[in-house]
Amino acid sequence: MNRILRGAVLLAVTAALGACSTEPDQFKDGTPTKIMASPSTVLVAQADSQAVIIRTVDEQGTSVISPITVTTVGDGITVVPDSAFKPIYNSGDSLVYNPNATELRFFVKASEDANQLLPWSFDVSSGDLTLTVPVTIYPKAEQDIAISNVTPVLAEVITVTPNAGIHFTDSTKVSFGTASPRIISLAPDQITMVVGPNQSGPATFTNVGVSYNPNLAFSVNSILNVTGVKVDTFFVTVSTNTPASNQPVTVTLTGNPQPELFNWEFGTTTFLTGSDDAAVLNVSADGKTANILPTPGSDDQLFANAGLIDDFAQTLPTNQHLTVGPLTAIAGTGAFATAPTLTAPGVDSSIAFWNSAPFGLTPTGFGGRGQLFKLTVPNDGDFTITLDNVSDGADLGVYFYTAAEDPMDGDEDPFVDAAGNGAGANGESGDVTLAAGTYYMGVIFFSHTGNTTQPAKYRLIMTGLEPE
Repeated sequence: MNRILRGAVLLAVTAALGACSTEPDQFKDGTPTKIMASPSTVLVAQADSQAVIIRTVDEQGTSVISPITVTTVGDGITVVPDSAFKPIYNSGDSLVYNPNATELRFFVKASEDANQLLPWSFDVSSGDLTLTVPVTIYPKAEQDIAISNVTPVLAEVITVTPNAGIHFTDSTKVSFGTASPRIISLAPDQITMVVGPNQSGPATFTNVGVSYNPNLAFSVNSILNVTGVKVDTFFVTVSTNTPASNQPVTVTLTGNPQPELFNWEFGTTTFLTGSDDAAVLNVSADGKTANILPTPGSDDQLFANAGLIDDFAQTLPTNQHLTVGPLTAIAGTGAFATAPTLTAPGVDSSIAFWNSAPFGLTPTGFGGRGQLFKLTVPNDGDFTITLDNVSDGADLGVYFYTAAEDPMDGDEDPFVDAAGNGAGANGESGDVTLAAGTYYMGVIFFSHTGNTTQPAKYRLIMTGLEPE
């Protein structure tokens, strides 16, 4: 079946003939030996069109003048000539291009349901030369994909069914912008999934397959918009809204407006007071309570990143405001006899503190000035020690002394140089293995690029690790 549009283009053709009288790249003496298409395969989306240029060439690949005729056009596609590109005229039932032109351009348009038809191509001829131009049709960008419920409640499983001619693959992913739903099951003809809170918009499906070519994969968007449950605030209580510097705050999830739907819990959770992060000391087994150490001097809304259901973590403001006292130096760190006492944390828990100058211990046994903390370790364990939020570009390290106040170094068993290791300025981190007992932990100040005396502040976090 020849689906070649003619009548509507004749006026445009006539105008073009009057406006264009010469062809700058024509060669009268060449003998056509080949028809060429650019691109050689037309790639076009459903209900869209794509341009292609056809020309005849001689043995040396030079374009030559030779009338070109578009002949057999496959079902599912339509050939529409571009009369503004080169002058053309009509002859009988065929579309013949200006014999003085060396190339022509036309648009290949795919029908709305072309993805169910195979194969696609059209033929062009010039004299006794013939060329079949293959056409590959891929799904249009937006599809009327069936979604069982576009306004699901939280944790509701909904079903997605692809249109005919496309299918999901093992690598198909679903997203709403940068957020992803939880996939329950994935089959070629169906996806079941749970839409997370605050996820909304058209769903994007990547790596979608097409029935007519197993080597092709595309991305499509659903026409339908999905609207997940809207949640804009975590409702919590806090042990205090005005903690002093280095005073932990207990945060408890409460005030759940829809307990039959929501299962709020703190998991791998972060907290912010405005833009200042808080150290997470521990989270209760049921995920409802967390103990945090906010940044001294912060004064803003408390934000939490928590899971509403399973793996759907959200960073949202809470209904609480914290005003934290200013940082003050911890007393007694300049000598072994007055070192403040800390207790090492258990597995998956942390201790943390902020401190500032002065670094009064000297000499330290490790070079530089230092601050001392007496550390009680109830049980053998592995720990990560991190120095972060170090001001003034300071070079700090964490080192250990025995209960007898002797410096421990790489020759000791265990090796306990926790966060020095020559890493240089600013934040450092390291792991240490400690047997049950009593130690002195020294935060050693070497140098910095800020002021010429000592850095203003730092934060230390010690976290208990799972045994290997």
